[in-house]
Order: sequence, then C-alpha cells, then structure tokens
Amino acid sequence: MVDLPRQGEGAATLESMIESRDVVGIAQWLDTCQGAEAVRTLSALSDESREQMLHLLTPEDAADVIEQLPEPQALDALGDLDPAQAARIIEELPSDEQADLLGEMDEEEADAILRALPAEDADEVRRLAAYEADVAGGLMITEFVSYPASASVAIVLDDLAANATTYTDYDIQYAYVTGDKGELVGVLPLRTL
Repeated sequence: MVDLPRQGEGAATLESMIESRDVVGIAQWLDTCQGAEAVRTLSALSDESREQMLHLLTPEDAADVIEQLPEPQALDALGDLDPAQAARIIEELPSDEQADLLGEMDEEEADAILRALPAEDADEVRRLAAYEADVAGGLMITEFVSYPASASVAIVLDDLAANATTYTDYDIQYAYVTGDKGELVGVLPLRTL
C-alpha cells in the first residue's frame, strides 16, 4: 500500500512518485484524490512533472488528469506531448471536451493531433469544434447508450453497471431503444429504471 499525501502535501508527494516512476502510486493517488484538492495538486506540479506523469499513465488515466486541469494547463500539457500520444489521450475524453480542447489549441498542434486520430473520430471533433462553445452545437456530446427493444431491464442494468466508469463521463440521462433495423423506437429516462 502506498502512503498517499495528506491535504496540502499533495504536490511534493506526487512529484516524488512521478520522479520515481511509481505508476501504481500515481494511479492510487488519482483514484483517491478528487475535487478541488486534485485540481490544486495537479496545477501545482511543474510542467515537466505533469508531462512525465502523462507519459507514465494509461491514456484513460491521463485523460482523467487532463479533465481535472484548468484549461490553459491542459492545453499546455497536451501541446507538449507527441501528437500520437496526445491523440490517444484525447480519444478517452467525451466528445464535447475533445472539441473544446482542440478548438482552443494552436491550429498547428490541433491539426497534428487530429491527423493522429482515426479519420472518423477526427471528422467528428472537427464538426463539433466548428460550433461556438456557448451554442447548442458547441455544448452537445455525441456519446449515447442504446439498447434493442428486446433487452430486459436486467440486461440494461447489467450493462450500465459494467460500464459505469465510462458512462459517468457522458452524463447519460436517457437510453435510446432501437428496433430490429437500428431505428429509434423509444427513449427511456434512466431514472425510471
């Protein structure tokens, strides 16, 4: 078990774990430190330490770090990475955050990251990034859950539980019910489950 930092000690302890390449300790810290303390600690890291940490982490964990950073630091951190690695991290973010970050990034850096993304994903991000941040298109998220009309409540609940970590990033309120040919046949508010 790793000794996790107490409140206020976070940055120095996290810097030490990064320096010693303690991936397990960093991952445990990310799992336990949330909210304002996580933002404060991650913001207090040096740019070099933040970049090294992103290199050490899985793309999913690195995306969690990017989501907790203030936007200017997130942009700097992504811009300092190799475009292919930045693309792997961007892929783990919800579509609206992908568009927001790449839309605010230097055009050259954003284009390099978009070229490293799969073509379909890059097209979607470009489409969303074309909207202003404060209009409906700029606020929308393209991820959703759908289930065939034949799925039982138990199957839906099992899927929601199995994918809870992923789905929390998408702020899912509804499940879409589809017919045999994939057509929409209904909308199910999750609170009714």
